[in-house]
Amino acid sequence: MGAVDYPRTILLRIPFLLFLSIMSHILMYDSDTGNRRDLGKEKTLARTTEWTAVLEQAQALAKDHGIHYALIILTSPYGRKPGAYYIKGYSGDVPYDTVKARLEANSAVGRYNRRQAWLVKF
Repeated sequence: MGAVDYPRTILLRIPFLLFLSIMSHILMYDSDTGNRRDLGKEKTLARTTEWTAVLEQAQALAKDHGIHYALIILTSPYGRKPGAYYIKGYSGDVPYDTVKARLEANSAVGRYNRRQAWLVKF
């Protein structure tokens, strides 16, 4: 067999894969935990922000506050609002298991189903 020609997209994802290695896991939901600031502080990033930059910002905020998780929410465009990423829960006011339980409960009943959420544990 000859040399394997990997698609460029895979080669571009290698730094992202290395970044993933520092996470213990990431869970995805089609829901949210609740209204703005329901988990304490939050940081907003433009919807056009690259995913790796969002993850790096989430990790930095969690590390700065001495916790090991972050909740990333992506809101959909609505009217004139373009949608955005929200990094929530990084102040550590709400335990990880409580955040996970809220996401699972809201997802089960279809609450906030126009949003995507990633619960990242570092």
